[in-house]
Amino acid sequence: MFVLNPYVSFSQEDINQQDDSGKKFGAWEGRYSNGSLRYKGRFHDNQPVGIFQYFYEDGSKRATNEFSKNGFKAINKSYSKNGILIAEGIYFDQKKDSIWRIYSDADGVLLSEESYKNDLLEGLTIVYYPGTAQKAEETFYSVGLKNGLSTKFFEDGKMMSVSNFKDDQPDGLFTFYYESGLVQMKGSFKNGLKSGKWLSYDEQGNVLSEEDYKEQN
Repeated sequence: MFVLNPYVSFSQEDINQQDDSGKKFGAWEGRYSNGSLRYKGRFHDNQPVGIFQYFYEDGSKRATNEFSKNGFKAINKSYSKNGILIAEGIYFDQKKDSIWRIYSDADGVLLSEESYKNDLLEGLTIVYYPGTAQKAEETFYSVGLKNGLSTKFFEDGKMMSVSNFKDDQPDGLFTFYYESGLVQMKGSFKNGLKSGKWLSYDEQGNVLSEEDYKEQN
């Protein structure tokens, strides 16, 4: 009969190992300057694999990354210190990619959906009225800058304003509406400045004012 020797100890797996060529393998941990755990996970052939966990200095969970087999893609979930999910999305080669969802750190309700490519906003970003599925704003981005149509909405879903952007500057026609759907103000921007004729209307559609702006070079 086999009897366990109480004086024999079994050591835990060694951590933070590298092979002769300097490639990481096995279990890895990182720590803050005060010694508390910052992250833990596993590497294979110098690539992260499986689930990595990240922590705040007080020990509460900060994030998880679930890595693909080749380590280039990771599904991220980020948390506030009180455990509320505040963001989720994909990293590809350590850069934000595809759709990211952002949540309130107070109650976890969805705030926005953002589209990324190479860590920059790319495509449609939608901002929601907190706690609802109603869009407050939708804007198109290219290489991290507003480019194209930007639309804002009242809480009942009716259009509040429509504008155009070029390289983060308003450029082109701008229209602002009353909740009734009638135009409140309209005009154009060029290079971020008002240009040409701007008109303001009352809620019956009558012209209240008319202003002319010199075109900027």
